Amino acid sequence: MSTLAAERSFSRDAPPACPWQGNPNRLVSLRDMQFFVAKTIRAMDLLRVLETELSEELPIQSPTWYESCATKFDELSGTLDQLGLPRQSKRVAELGAFMRTHRRVPDQKYLAELRLLIYHDLEGFVFEAVPVHRAEFYEQESLFGPKVRENFPSAAYDIREAGSCYALGRWTACVFHLMRALESALATLGALFGETLSYATWGPFIEKIEKKIREMDRDLIWKTKPDCKEQQEFYAQAASHLGIVKDAWRNCTAHARGKYDEKEAGDIMTGVRAFMQKLATRLQEGTP
Repeated sequence: MSTLAAERSFSRDAPPACPWQGNPNRLVSLRDMQFFVAKTIRAMDLLRVLETELSEELPIQSPTWYESCATKFDELSGTLDQLGLPRQSKRVAELGAFMRTHRRVPDQKYLAELRLLIYHDLEGFVFEAVPVHRAEFYEQESLFGPKVRENFPSAAYDIREAGSCYALGRWTACVFHLMRALESALATLGALFGETLSYATWGPFIEKIEKKIREMDRDLIWKTKPDCKEQQEFYAQAASHLGIVKDAWRNCTAHARGKYDEKEAGDIMTGVRAFMQKLATRLQEGTP
Protein backbone atom coordinates (compact mmCIF):
# COMPACT_ATOMS: atom_id res chain seq x y z
CA MET A 1 0.00 0.00 0.00
CA SER A 2 1.27 3.47 -0.86
CA THR A 3 2.43 5.58 2.06
CA LEU A 4 0.58 8.84 2.64
CA ALA A 5 2.72 11.90 3.15
CA ALA A 6 0.93 12.86 6.33
CA GLU A 7 2.28 14.20 9.59
CA ARG A 8 2.38 11.56 12.27
CA SER A 9 0.12 12.03 15.26
CA PHE A 10 2.73 11.40 17.90
CA SER A 11 4.76 14.39 19.07
CA ARG A 12 8.36 14.97 18.11
CA ASP A 13 8.67 17.87 20.54
CA ALA A 14 9.45 17.72 24.25
CA PRO A 15 6.85 15.46 25.92
CA PRO A 16 4.25 17.05 28.22
CA ALA A 17 4.06 16.24 31.91
CA CYS A 18 1.80 13.30 31.08
CA PRO A 19 2.18 12.11 27.46
CA TRP A 20 -1.58 11.97 26.82
CA GLN A 21 -2.56 14.99 28.92
CA GLY A 22 -5.22 17.04 27.13
CA ASN A 23 -5.85 14.31 24.55
CA PRO A 24 -6.18 10.79 25.94
CA ASN A 25 -6.62 9.38 22.42
CA ARG A 26 -3.36 10.66 20.92
CA LEU A 27 -0.54 8.34 19.98
CA VAL A 28 2.57 8.52 22.12
CA SER A 29 6.05 7.57 21.01
CA LEU A 30 8.50 5.33 22.86
CA ARG A 31 10.33 8.54 23.78
CA ASP A 32 7.17 9.79 25.50
CA MET A 33 6.79 6.44 27.24
CA GLN A 34 10.37 6.65 28.48
CA PHE A 35 9.40 9.81 30.32
CA PHE A 36 6.35 8.09 31.82
CA VAL A 37 8.35 5.07 32.97
CA ALA A 38 11.04 7.29 34.51
CA LYS A 39 8.42 9.20 36.48
CA THR A 40 6.81 5.94 37.64
CA ILE A 41 10.15 4.62 38.87
CA ARG A 42 10.84 7.91 40.66
CA ALA A 43 7.43 7.77 42.37
CA MET A 44 8.05 4.21 43.57
CA ASP A 45 11.54 5.13 44.83
CA LEU A 46 10.18 8.09 46.80
CA LEU A 47 7.44 5.95 48.29
CA ARG A 48 9.94 3.25 49.29
CA VAL A 49 12.25 5.83 50.92
CA LEU A 50 9.36 7.37 52.86
CA GLU A 51 8.14 3.98 54.05
CA THR A 52 11.64 3.15 55.26
CA GLU A 53 12.26 6.47 56.99
CA LEU A 54 8.86 6.63 58.66
CA SER A 55 9.11 3.06 59.94
CA GLU A 56 12.34 3.73 61.84
CA GLU A 57 12.01 4.57 65.52
CA LEU A 58 14.32 7.49 66.08
CA PRO A 59 14.96 8.73 69.63
CA ILE A 60 14.78 12.36 68.59
CA GLN A 61 12.97 13.49 65.48
CA SER A 62 14.01 17.06 64.75
CA PRO A 63 12.01 19.71 62.86
CA THR A 64 14.55 19.33 60.07
CA TRP A 65 13.72 15.63 59.77
CA TYR A 66 10.00 16.32 59.59
CA GLU A 67 10.58 18.98 56.94
CA SER A 68 12.78 16.61 54.95
CA CYS A 69 10.03 13.97 54.94
CA ALA A 70 7.38 16.56 54.07
CA THR A 71 9.52 17.72 51.14
CA LYS A 72 9.70 14.15 49.86
CA PHE A 73 5.92 13.93 50.11
CA ASP A 74 5.70 17.16 48.09
CA GLU A 75 7.90 15.73 45.36
CA LEU A 76 5.95 12.48 45.31
CA SER A 77 2.70 14.43 45.04
CA GLY A 78 4.02 16.40 42.07
CA THR A 79 5.30 13.25 40.37
CA LEU A 80 1.95 11.48 40.78
CA ASP A 81 0.21 14.53 39.36
CA GLN A 82 2.50 14.39 36.32
CA LEU A 83 1.59 10.73 35.90
CA GLY A 84 -2.09 11.63 35.75
CA LEU A 85 -2.98 10.35 39.23
CA PRO A 86 -4.57 13.44 40.82
CA ARG A 87 -6.43 11.60 43.59
CA GLN A 88 -3.32 9.91 44.95
CA SER A 89 -1.37 13.12 44.45
CA LYS A 90 -3.84 14.88 46.74
CA ARG A 91 -3.55 12.12 49.38
CA VAL A 92 0.23 12.41 49.38
CA ALA A 93 0.10 16.21 49.64
CA GLU A 94 -2.17 15.88 52.66
CA LEU A 95 0.29 13.51 54.36
CA GLY A 96 3.13 15.95 53.75
CA ALA A 97 1.09 18.85 55.13
CA PHE A 98 0.22 16.73 58.19
CA MET A 99 3.89 16.09 58.98
CA ARG A 100 4.88 19.71 58.38
CA THR A 101 2.08 21.09 60.56
CA HIS A 102 1.84 18.59 63.41
CA ARG A 103 5.41 17.27 63.59
CA ARG A 104 4.03 13.77 63.77
CA VAL A 105 4.50 10.62 61.73
CA PRO A 106 1.33 9.49 59.94
CA ASP A 107 0.01 6.02 60.68
CA GLN A 108 1.78 3.32 58.62
CA LYS A 109 -1.55 2.04 57.36
CA TYR A 110 -1.95 5.21 55.27
CA LEU A 111 1.32 4.50 53.47
CA ALA A 112 0.35 0.86 52.91
CA GLU A 113 -3.02 1.93 51.49
CA LEU A 114 -1.31 4.55 49.36
CA ARG A 115 1.03 2.01 47.78
CA LEU A 116 -1.88 -0.30 46.92
CA LEU A 117 -3.90 2.56 45.45
CA ILE A 118 -0.99 3.79 43.32
CA TYR A 119 -0.36 0.27 42.01
CA HIS A 120 -4.07 -0.11 41.28
CA ASP A 121 -4.24 3.20 39.39
CA LEU A 122 -1.08 2.48 37.39
CA GLU A 123 -2.54 -0.84 36.28
CA GLY A 124 -5.39 1.14 34.76
CA PHE A 125 -3.04 2.55 32.10
CA VAL A 126 -2.98 0.12 29.18
CA PHE A 127 -1.28 0.69 25.83
CA GLU A 128 -1.46 -0.67 22.32
CA ALA A 129 1.63 -0.66 20.14
CA VAL A 130 0.97 0.81 16.69
CA PRO A 131 3.54 -0.02 13.97
CA VAL A 132 5.26 3.02 12.48
CA HIS A 133 3.94 2.27 8.98
CA ARG A 134 0.35 2.56 10.29
CA ALA A 135 0.80 5.37 12.81
CA GLU A 136 0.61 8.02 10.07
CA PHE A 137 -3.02 7.09 9.40
CA TYR A 138 -4.17 7.84 12.96
CA GLU A 139 -6.45 10.88 13.54
CA GLN A 140 -5.55 12.50 10.22
CA GLU A 141 -7.86 15.38 9.29
CA SER A 142 -6.90 15.34 5.59
CA LEU A 143 -6.18 11.67 5.01
CA PHE A 144 -7.53 11.87 1.44
CA GLY A 145 -6.07 15.29 0.76
CA PRO A 146 -7.35 18.86 1.20
CA LYS A 147 -9.51 18.81 -1.94
CA VAL A 148 -11.59 15.86 -0.75
CA ARG A 149 -11.92 17.40 2.69
CA GLU A 150 -13.04 20.69 1.19
CA ASN A 151 -15.47 19.24 -1.38
CA PHE A 152 -16.96 16.47 0.78
CA PRO A 153 -17.05 17.90 4.33
CA SER A 154 -19.77 15.46 5.46
CA ALA A 155 -17.36 12.58 4.77
CA ALA A 156 -14.55 14.07 6.89
CA TYR A 157 -15.52 12.23 10.08
CA ASP A 158 -15.69 8.80 8.46
CA ILE A 159 -12.47 9.32 6.49
CA ARG A 160 -10.65 10.24 9.68
CA GLU A 161 -12.17 7.27 11.53
CA ALA A 162 -11.28 4.92 8.68
CA GLY A 163 -7.65 5.98 9.02
CA SER A 164 -7.68 5.58 12.79
CA CYS A 165 -9.27 2.13 12.54
CA TYR A 166 -6.63 1.11 10.02
CA ALA A 167 -3.85 2.34 12.31
CA LEU A 168 -5.26 0.34 15.23
CA GLY A 169 -5.76 -2.84 13.21
CA ARG A 170 -9.56 -2.67 13.07
CA TRP A 171 -9.75 -3.70 9.42
CA THR A 172 -13.49 -4.33 9.08
CA ALA A 173 -14.34 -1.12 10.95
CA CYS A 174 -12.00 0.71 8.55
CA VAL A 175 -13.95 -0.58 5.54
CA PHE A 176 -17.25 0.25 7.24
CA HIS A 177 -16.23 3.90 7.62
CA LEU A 178 -14.94 4.00 4.04
CA MET A 179 -18.36 2.88 2.79
CA ARG A 180 -20.00 5.61 4.85
CA ALA A 181 -17.60 8.16 3.38
CA LEU A 182 -18.55 7.01 -0.12
CA GLU A 183 -22.19 7.53 0.72
CA SER A 184 -21.46 11.27 0.87
CA ALA A 185 -20.01 11.08 -2.63
CA LEU A 186 -23.03 9.10 -3.85
CA ALA A 187 -25.45 11.64 -2.36
CA THR A 188 -23.53 14.49 -4.02
CA LEU A 189 -23.59 12.74 -7.39
CA GLY A 190 -27.33 12.13 -7.04
CA ALA A 191 -28.01 15.75 -6.11
CA LEU A 192 -26.35 16.81 -9.36
CA PHE A 193 -29.16 15.00 -11.21
CA GLY A 194 -31.94 16.09 -8.87
CA GLU A 195 -32.06 12.88 -6.83
CA THR A 196 -32.03 12.75 -3.02
CA LEU A 197 -30.46 9.75 -1.31
CA SER A 198 -32.21 10.31 2.01
CA TYR A 199 -33.20 6.82 3.25
CA ALA A 200 -33.11 5.17 -0.17
CA THR A 201 -30.94 2.09 -0.65
CA TRP A 202 -27.91 2.29 -2.91
CA GLY A 203 -29.17 -0.05 -5.64
CA PRO A 204 -32.35 1.76 -6.78
CA PHE A 205 -30.68 5.13 -6.21
CA ILE A 206 -27.73 4.30 -8.49
CA GLU A 207 -30.15 3.00 -11.13
CA LYS A 208 -31.97 6.35 -11.14
CA ILE A 209 -28.69 8.23 -11.53
CA GLU A 210 -27.48 5.97 -14.33
CA LYS A 211 -30.77 6.47 -16.21
CA LYS A 212 -30.37 10.25 -16.05
CA ILE A 213 -26.71 10.03 -17.07
CA ARG A 214 -27.70 8.02 -20.17
CA GLU A 215 -30.17 10.77 -21.05
CA MET A 216 -27.71 13.67 -20.60
CA ASP A 217 -27.21 14.18 -24.34
CA ARG A 218 -30.98 14.54 -24.75
CA ASP A 219 -31.47 16.88 -21.78
CA LEU A 220 -31.89 20.54 -22.78
CA ILE A 221 -29.68 21.75 -19.93
CA TRP A 222 -26.87 19.24 -20.33
CA LYS A 223 -26.63 18.93 -24.12
CA THR A 224 -25.89 22.64 -24.56
CA LYS A 225 -22.71 22.31 -22.53
CA PRO A 226 -19.61 22.07 -24.74
CA ASP A 227 -18.18 19.25 -22.62
CA CYS A 228 -21.44 17.35 -22.25
CA LYS A 229 -20.00 14.14 -23.69
CA GLU A 230 -16.96 14.36 -21.44
CA GLN A 231 -19.08 14.93 -18.34
CA GLN A 232 -21.42 12.11 -19.33
CA GLU A 233 -18.51 9.72 -19.53
CA PHE A 234 -17.10 10.94 -16.19
CA TYR A 235 -20.39 10.54 -14.30
CA ALA A 236 -21.18 7.23 -15.96
CA GLN A 237 -17.87 5.83 -14.75
CA ALA A 238 -18.50 7.23 -11.26
CA ALA A 239 -21.97 5.70 -11.01
CA SER A 240 -20.71 2.38 -12.38
CA HIS A 241 -17.86 2.32 -9.86
CA LEU A 242 -20.27 3.01 -6.99
CA GLY A 243 -22.41 0.13 -8.19
CA ILE A 244 -19.38 -2.16 -8.09
CA VAL A 245 -18.50 -0.91 -4.60
CA LYS A 246 -22.06 -1.63 -3.47
CA ASP A 247 -21.91 -5.24 -4.60
CA ALA A 248 -18.28 -5.91 -3.66
CA TRP A 249 -18.00 -4.33 -0.21
CA ARG A 250 -20.78 -2.03 0.91
CA ASN A 251 -23.60 -4.59 1.19
CA CYS A 252 -21.39 -7.23 2.82
CA THR A 253 -20.01 -4.76 5.36
CA ALA A 254 -23.37 -3.16 6.19
CA HIS A 255 -25.03 -6.54 6.78
CA ALA A 256 -22.23 -8.09 8.86
CA ARG A 257 -21.13 -10.57 6.21
CA GLY A 258 -17.81 -9.01 5.28
CA LYS A 259 -14.60 -9.40 7.28
CA TYR A 260 -11.29 -7.96 6.11
CA ASP A 261 -7.59 -8.28 6.84
CA GLU A 262 -4.88 -5.62 6.71
CA LYS A 263 -4.13 -5.98 2.99
CA GLU A 264 -7.79 -5.95 1.98
CA ALA A 265 -8.58 -2.90 4.11
CA GLY A 266 -5.47 -1.14 2.81
CA ASP A 267 -6.31 -1.89 -0.81
CA ILE A 268 -9.89 -0.71 -0.34
CA MET A 269 -8.71 2.49 1.33
CA THR A 270 -6.31 3.18 -1.51
CA GLY A 271 -9.10 2.66 -4.03
CA VAL A 272 -11.63 4.81 -2.17
CA ARG A 273 -9.05 7.55 -1.71
CA ALA A 274 -8.21 7.64 -5.44
CA PHE A 275 -11.89 7.54 -6.40
CA MET A 276 -12.92 10.38 -4.09
CA GLN A 277 -9.95 12.45 -5.25
CA LYS A 278 -11.14 11.97 -8.81
CA LEU A 279 -14.73 12.91 -7.91
CA ALA A 280 -13.48 16.03 -6.12
CA THR A 281 -12.19 17.38 -9.46
CA ARG A 282 -15.84 17.86 -10.58
CA LEU A 283 -18.14 17.36 -7.61
CA GLN A 284 -18.68 19.43 -4.47
CA GLU A 285 -21.33 19.12 -1.80
CA GLY A 286 -23.97 21.81 -1.97
CA THR A 287 -23.04 22.87 -5.50
CA PRO A 288 -25.79 22.43 -8.11
